[in-house]
Amino acid sequence: MHPLIHEWSMDRIPIHKRSLFKEAATRLVACAIKSLPLRIRLLSHIDSLLWYSAIAPMHVNDRAAFGKMLRKAGRLEDAQGVWVTVRDELESLYNRSHISFVTVNLEMALTLEKEVLQRRIWEREAVKRYGLAYGETDMKTLHAKRSLAETCQSIGDHEAAALLLRDLLEGLEQQDAGSHLEVHRVKRIAASVSFQQQRYYDARTFGEQALQGLSSILPADDREVLTASTELAHTYRHLQLHADAERLQEGILKTAKATLRESDDVTLQATMALAKTHVSRKQYTEATQLLEPAIALFQEVYGEIRAAEAMILLVQIYMSQHPSRLSDAIELQKQIINIFTKNFGKDDSRTTVQMAHLVVFYENKNRLREAEDLLKQILQTVRGQDKKANIEAIDVMNKLAEFRVKQKRYEEALCLEVECLDAYIEEYGSHSVVVADTKLKLAVILYQLRNMAQAKTLAEEAVTVYAKDIESNGEEYNEALKTLYWIQNPVKAHAKMAYQEFKEPIMTELGILKYKWNCSQSGDYRRGPVEAKGANVNQVE
Repeated sequence: MHPLIHEWSMDRIPIHKRSLFKEAATRLVACAIKSLPLRIRLLSHIDSLLWYSAIAPMHVNDRAAFGKMLRKAGRLEDAQGVWVTVRDELESLYNRSHISFVTVNLEMALTLEKEVLQRRIWEREAVKRYGLAYGETDMKTLHAKRSLAETCQSIGDHEAAALLLRDLLEGLEQQDAGSHLEVHRVKRIAASVSFQQQRYYDARTFGEQALQGLSSILPADDREVLTASTELAHTYRHLQLHADAERLQEGILKTAKATLRESDDVTLQATMALAKTHVSRKQYTEATQLLEPAIALFQEVYGEIRAAEAMILLVQIYMSQHPSRLSDAIELQKQIINIFTKNFGKDDSRTTVQMAHLVVFYENKNRLREAEDLLKQILQTVRGQDKKANIEAIDVMNKLAEFRVKQKRYEEALCLEVECLDAYIEEYGSHSVVVADTKLKLAVILYQLRNMAQAKTLAEEAVTVYAKDIESNGEEYNEALKTLYWIQNPVKAHAKMAYQEFKEPIMTELGILKYKWNCSQSGDYRRGPVEAKGANVNQVE
């Protein structure tokens, strides 16, 4: 029913009869608990019925049914409030050892999101008491076990969850309930637990069986079907089956938009998941079209932090799309930093990580002065807090030295890099790869300052460290050898590198003159071969 027609229908009810209609509608919703199509039709009426005046006069059994209805609709706090009234009334009828209290506690446990330990206590009690009262294979006992397995999964106790699920499947098989809805629900949880235990192919098998079974019993827009589809798509993505994941996620998003609100949790999660799949398949335009309009909804529904997570993914998409989107990435990254600063503080490591990302974006945009200023700010933030923060500060200084090199401020870069080298030797030892990396950078700076002897010594020390484990440091070893050769034979190195890059036969006296001339024009020996490709030979002569 359209909300406008719903309001119009309610306005037509006489005022003196509205309380009767509320009670009748509340009981109708409560009775719909076992009728899935009717339950889906009546979900839109729940908000209008959540008045204590409508719920309080109901019989305790009707209230219990209405509490289940609220839980299935995702209204956990409201459901918990209803169950509290049910428990209070039961206390006046029975003592607390009565089996009815076990049922009420189990239902209240299902409404607890944050108090998982209390939830597990109630669920364990329900499993034990139901097992004694009804038997281990009774559906009430099996239902309590499934709830306990979900709670164990949510707190990371995957082994306990797996054992409970195995018992559940065995108990359901003894009842010959192969097509029973409970079997498929258990398989869906088993798929999730298998995934968290990194048994991905088992997760795929359970997930496909669960989705097929749930889809054969429940309507396509039921939340359980949508959840099973979402989890299976996530498994497909992890197995690099991106086409299968995309097919499922597009169906989920289409169904969610047709039957739920744009701001519904299922819709937003489906949007995020499909955007990630598009990114995995390098479909950046499609991912952008999905995420850009959803950012405002993420902020409205989840708050700034969850919205920032979506914004971080959008920044990654911008960076992968085209250089023209780099400015958009920078502006969005500034918003992310403002959100993190507001919620965590400017000294928090999460904030400094986002600031470091912005430094990289500035560098790619060749906005080196802004990148350097931001690096200084990061350095001031992390320096002197603790040992770990001091190492982070040294890493920032190392990056700052790289910027000084790009700006040809070699003396300043030298001071920073020497301080980094001393700190890294103290932290990691003189024979570590981190120290070798720093020595190689320092060698390049000294080479630019024409201190060839020290540059050669540092480059040789770096080569020695890399040579100890060539399998792990092969690329670094080759780079160190090139740097050492460059220091020892700068003119030949230019000619050799240019010949490898441009396949030009320039290993001649004219070729060497050509590169010496071009390097003198650029002022940077390392840029010589790139610019020399278009050099005017007549000018050289």
